[in-house]
Amino acid sequence: MKSHLKPYLQWSLVIHCCLFLGLVFYGIYKFWTQDPLKKVASEPSIRVDLVQLPKDTPEVLESPEEKTPEVPKKEEPTEPEEDKPIKEVKEPTKKDLKSSNKIAVVYAEGSIVDGEGTLGSVGGDNYARIIRKVRQDDNVKAIVIRVNSGGGSGMASENIWREIELAKADGKTIITSMGDVAASGGYYIACNSDAILAQSNTITGSIGVFAMIPSFQEGMREHLGVEVDTVKTTKFATSISPFFDMTDEEGDRIQKYIDEFYDHFLLRVSEGRGMSKEQIHEIAQGRVWTGKTALKIGLVDELGDLDDAIALAAEKAGITDYRLKEFPQVKEPIQQFIDNLRGKDDKEPLASQTVNTLLQSEFGAMYPHVKALREMMQVKGVQARMPYLIEVK
Repeated sequence: MKSHLKPYLQWSLVIHCCLFLGLVFYGIYKFWTQDPLKKVASEPSIRVDLVQLPKDTPEVLESPEEKTPEVPKKEEPTEPEEDKPIKEVKEPTKKDLKSSNKIAVVYAEGSIVDGEGTLGSVGGDNYARIIRKVRQDDNVKAIVIRVNSGGGSGMASENIWREIELAKADGKTIITSMGDVAASGGYYIACNSDAILAQSNTITGSIGVFAMIPSFQEGMREHLGVEVDTVKTTKFATSISPFFDMTDEEGDRIQKYIDEFYDHFLLRVSEGRGMSKEQIHEIAQGRVWTGKTALKIGLVDELGDLDDAIALAAEKAGITDYRLKEFPQVKEPIQQFIDNLRGKDDKEPLASQTVNTLLQSEFGAMYPHVKALREMMQVKGVQARMPYLIEVK
């Protein structure tokens, strides 16, 4: 009999303890959330006496309804100033948090890399998945892509371009807003938008492709005294290796691959901008342009900032009320810290940050060039990227 009652008694004790703790926490919550004035008024031990002021005491408290200070009216000029042009003020857009209509804002900032990417980079797989998720949301009426990238992996740029094309096929309005830099691969992912907006000093263009083949044999031979040899059955058995000199035939194969991808790049831009490949080739060839010049040669449609791009997206999508949804979604600081400790996809973000910090302290002003070189070395295949750094002062 006792063995049967013992579990019930234990559970009864646990339930009573939980009820008691709940009442305690509820009382504490009510005490701290109670209005201070109501709390004072409810205290019986506090006595409040009203003191009548003398008749000659000036009145210091006054009800707003009784007296409202007069605000002096600013005199409007009778004639507008001729030396200052009157700027047209756009009607503010209507952002309604209760609206079911959404405009997705996708921030693509950093080097475009293969795979998932890390913080501060545009991972091809990651951003393709983000755009796919957005285009499958029926409440999203338009997508604004904020590009601030000098490019990177050609294949990753192609994957992102394809998802944008599928979003257009699903009826989504696509608007690109260019930041400081939107060149090469950064322009690749923007060229098929319904409209492209850039700032007057945006660095854009750089429609070109290149590949990097590292070579170690000379350094190993001269500095280490090590030479590498091989026995192979066919002339392309070892493929392209940094330990062997590149033959003319291997160089021709790589050049052919680069030329084909460049022609493919021209095709993407010509289809997106409604121009011929010959016209695009005349303004391409790896050259960069400012946003103001890009507007003249047809690479962008308007000059404007991100707010202008959002307003244009709402206009083209035919919606008057909407709310914004930003991607990638920013994690809470504690969650970001945990992800950094665990790593992601067998990567070590904290270790990478430590290496970057050490390189920055070692190379100083040369660090941006070292960082760009490291990013180039990490990309496989052809690259649609600016092969140089531009600093606007």
